[in-house]
Amino acid sequence: MQVGGHSDAKDATPEVQAVVDKLRSQVETKTGKTYGTFTLEKYTTQVVNGLNYNLRIKVGDGEYIHVTAHRAPSADAEPTLKEVQEGKTATDSL
Repeated sequence: MQVGGHSDAKDATPEVQAVVDKLRSQVETKTGKTYGTFTLEKYTTQVVNGLNYNLRIKVGDGEYIHVTAHRAPSADAEPTLKEVQEGKTATDSL
């Protein structure tokens, strides 16, 4: 992982899906929607004062959102939602 720039897009892992699960209520509050599906498909990371995430999340049949979040460097830090972009596709770049 390089400091400064975002990593290349990676396939979902159980560890990053756990981050996504913690962000779900924040995302649903911001968008005003409740999602039946909330599954990470791809992500990038950026090392800063902690870790920034760009996440492609499947929220329905052919429906995706992109989520930007940050997690502080402490081991017990919870992720914080920064931005949600709706209307994305499986092929939109992160």
